[in-house]
Amino acid sequence: MPKIVILDEITANQIAAGEVVERPVSVVKELVENSLDAGATSVEVDIYEGGMKKITVIDNGIGMSPEDTALAFNRHATSKIKNAADLVNIRTLGFRGEALPSIAAVSKIILKTKPKDCVSGTRVELSAGKILSTTEVGCAPGSSVTVKDLFFNTPARLKHMKTAFYEAGRITDLINRLAMAKPEVSFRLCHNKKVVFHTPGSGKLLDAVSAVYGINNVRDMISIVGESSLITLSGYISKPTLNRANRKQQTIFINNRLVKSNLFLRAIEEAYRTLLPGGRYPLVVLSLHINPEMVDVNVHPSKLEVRVEQEEEIARFIKEAILKELQSNTLVPRLELSPPIHKLKFNEPKPYQESLSLEFGSVIYNRNEEDSKTKPPKLPNEETRHKEVEAIKIVSENKNYSVPNKPEVLHEITPSYNKQNITFPVLWPVAQLMPTYILATNETGLYIIDQHAAHERVLFEKYERKLTEGRTSSQMLLVPVTLDLDFREAESLNRHIIVLKELGFIVEEFGGDSFILRGVPENVSPGQEKDLFLEVLTFVEEPKSGRELIIQRLAAAMACKAAIKSGEKLTLTAMQALIKQLGETENPYTCPHGRPTLIHLSYNELAGKFKR
Repeated sequence: MPKIVILDEITANQIAAGEVVERPVSVVKELVENSLDAGATSVEVDIYEGGMKKITVIDNGIGMSPEDTALAFNRHATSKIKNAADLVNIRTLGFRGEALPSIAAVSKIILKTKPKDCVSGTRVELSAGKILSTTEVGCAPGSSVTVKDLFFNTPARLKHMKTAFYEAGRITDLINRLAMAKPEVSFRLCHNKKVVFHTPGSGKLLDAVSAVYGINNVRDMISIVGESSLITLSGYISKPTLNRANRKQQTIFINNRLVKSNLFLRAIEEAYRTLLPGGRYPLVVLSLHINPEMVDVNVHPSKLEVRVEQEEEIARFIKEAILKELQSNTLVPRLELSPPIHKLKFNEPKPYQESLSLEFGSVIYNRNEEDSKTKPPKLPNEETRHKEVEAIKIVSENKNYSVPNKPEVLHEITPSYNKQNITFPVLWPVAQLMPTYILATNETGLYIIDQHAAHERVLFEKYERKLTEGRTSSQMLLVPVTLDLDFREAESLNRHIIVLKELGFIVEEFGGDSFILRGVPENVSPGQEKDLFLEVLTFVEEPKSGRELIIQRLAAAMACKAAIKSGEKLTLTAMQALIKQLGETENPYTCPHGRPTLIHLSYNELAGKFKR
């Protein structure tokens, strides 16, 4: 008996479906792309339970005749290409002729379609790829495709689907991007009968981008256009002040096709490299028009991956175009005339201090005090140096030595910072190496301390401890912050509203996907409320983010924003207090992001360098 057999049509279609239809968003993508290829100017997408229960796509395109409808569910049946020669000049979104038969193989489908010049339309019902009925029906011009019970006959694939919220978020993200690719088309998305997204279809990219990101964010975006011998480029890029913690808000189209290109994403990142801190990414919408003969879209069934000729040159042009636009626009952050002012705690009102201070335990260093000006700190004389050396010796021998109540006496320091951390050295600050380093010494040599990283570690453990123990309280904003969230962010907020409230964020609905941020955890720096909240919302969206991880990342974000920055001058008293509190932490050697807080240069190494 031969070992090689010809697979039956049903099995072949289910295998093809595994390549084309991975999850509900794949179904929506294929159906909407068919609608766009049919010349639709209006596309409505209705989904239930994340698309697992039902997906309906309605368009006002050209529709299909009864003869075309009879062929539409056959594999490799398409009206978009005629032969292999057409593959080198693809101008439509679809072309394989696999979408409808692949979807039908793993679901139950009802298709209603009618050309504009016909009196009646055609209704076709299928289950698991088999046609159950074909009838004449009255319907509006265009096409309506309803997909029910996706993967009902492939339980192995069904069990790997995620929550309805997750699947709906994937679909919303797709429709957002397609709406920006086709601003002349009006898109409407409903989930469980609730409208979650809508665009006017005005033909203006700015209107589509505003519908996706919100008007407030669009105000911080810059229009970009460019042209070379290879491509024509247009779109919008954000100013550095508008950024996110991941690349989800970066969208690239090639000839109105949504694509993934790591090379082009790297070009965007390089253009912003010196303008954004590590781990932050701009909002970008780029539409590239390239000669179709230079683009191979027949790479993957999902059609997201493409190959482009001379892509290195195109990536270089993208980078240069973004740099040119950023350099020709003012990137100075907008001044908030009415900045949010905090009430420090509930039931504990305190006057707002115009003069900001850095608190290190009982020591308060005021940034306005006289010795924080440009002149260098006064160094101790020989008598004081002698006393300091004696103090270090006393500290080394007496572990119970304590600091008197007046920390301004420089030679009085705490010997052991933490009983759990007996290895952290006793250090004496001697100077500040601008812009960001503290020079300290003891009997073993020189220590160089990163003041920002050190303060980050101190604040991180303080915030993490309070959040874990539930001792944090909210500080109310006198000027609440308006939030324009997309569907995924809004659903994530609604799902995690209790956890966010426990962490100190007080949020209220404001209609649609708009919310009002009224309170944030205590100690959040003024002006950082919105960025911090959006960053935390990104954390809770991640499937593996448990409460402990969310608290750690929230504490790290708060510490990073509140810690003293590079370039801030410190007095010797403030340096001493910071070193003391660093030594009392559980992990004083790195900041929450893993960077070292201090390095050591021993006397032996110094002697070797000086040939002594």
